[in-house]
Amino acid sequence: MPSGKRKVLITGAGGALGSLLVRAFRDRYQLRVATRERRDDDLFEGLEAHYASLADLETMEVLCRGIDTVVHLGGRSIED
Repeated sequence: MPSGKRKVLITGAGGALGSLLVRAFRDRYQLRVATRERRDDDLFEGLEAHYASLADLETMEVLCRGIDTVVHLGGRSIED
């Protein structure tokens, strides 16, 4: 990826809104994506993808290292 692109971390990248942003941003930014679960499609192909809990402070420090912008969409879903 060209080094001139801004580095963006998207948490919750595997969710409904996160996956839309990945598709919209992948050609404009250097993406690092984080999600809890692996996907069966090629959404993260060619991207730096991390499968981890955002509740772990050390994980978050690693994920944010070198990042210009964070789009935080990660969260816990609660069913009714």
